[in-house]
This record gives sequence, structure tokens and C-alpha cells, in this order.
Amino acid sequence: MAREQRVAVLRRFMAALSDRRERLRELAVREAGCPVGSSVMDAQVDAPLRMALETLDLYLSLPEMHDNPVPLAERVTARGQVVQSVTRYVPVGVVAAIPAYNVPFYT
Repeated sequence: MAREQRVAVLRRFMAALSDRRERLRELAVREAGCPVGSSVMDAQVDAPLRMALETLDLYLSLPEMHDNPVPLAERVTARGQVVQSVTRYVPVGVVAAIPAYNVPFYT
């Protein structure tokens, strides 16, 4: 998928999670013993939801590729050919991680 399509899918997913915010709060209370009125509740549910949307915006603001800043002297071969050095960002698949036990929704 194009990155705009991937972001659209993730935005729908985040909207579904936001619609279930109260249920997520209940789960945080039951799972981690987090007090409902605690400032930690923001870190348990609300902040991760905000951060996910901010991360999607950040992702869309990044270039799909960029020219590497190699000095011109290093770009020219012995034959006088100019070599271009470009970094292209391509998703490679699923990533596995061992997350921290606290504030798991952030992870």
C-alpha cells in the first residue's frame, strides 16, 4: 500500500480505539490497578491515543527518500562519472518487540 493508504487504515483503527476509550480505561484499572482519578490514567490511555495520531502525522511529513550529503569529490569516479547516493525508506514488514510491563498501551 502507499503510505497514505496505510495511514488511512491506521487512522480508522485509532478512531475505533478512541471510541472505546472508556473500555480501555476500565481495562487499565483492572489490569494495572491504575486509579481512575490518577494523573497516570492519562499515560495509560489518553496520551498513547494522542501520540499514535501525532506519529502518523510525523510519518507523513517525512520524505520518502532523500539525497545523502556525500561531498562532490566522493561522488565523482576516476572516469569522471557522477554517482548519486540516495536513501529510500521502504517498510519491511512486522516488527516484534518485548515491551515494558508498565503503560503497555503506549507500546
